[in-house]
Amino acid sequence: MKKILLLTAALVSTTVSAAGSDGCETLYLRLVNNTGASCILRDASVYGGGIIVDGVPQEIPNNSISPRFRVKQGSLIGAIIRLDYQCGNKRAILNTTQSYCFLSAGNISGDAEGEGRLASYLATPGSYWNASPGQITWILN
Repeated sequence: MKKILLLTAALVSTTVSAAGSDGCETLYLRLVNNTGASCILRDASVYGGGIIVDGVPQEIPNNSISPRFRVKQGSLIGAIIRLDYQCGNKRAILNTTQSYCFLSAGNISGDAEGEGRLASYLATPGSYWNASPGQITWILN
């Protein structure tokens, strides 16, 4: 457990430093798979005008970390994305919302659906004043 927490903390700090020129209108996502099986993408839906900038990972092998991908907010609403993964006999539906970022932080919320408590997340809100993107790392167990 300690190893997972350290790995996750390192991922979040690495993502923050690698954010580059994307401002708070951008949401970075990453997934950590500790389920015991590969996770296969069943569906990815973007709502509220968000646009997937990089491809959503189609498969995340067990004990691995997905490549980072981005969603941008729409012209009048924040980024909203719903990911549906099948991990062996478990299913994880991950709902992520970043509020519209203008003169305030792009606050992030997440909700996991599926059998049992399969997922948790760590989030860092975006900042309008520091022009930094929001970030979320989902941990699938």
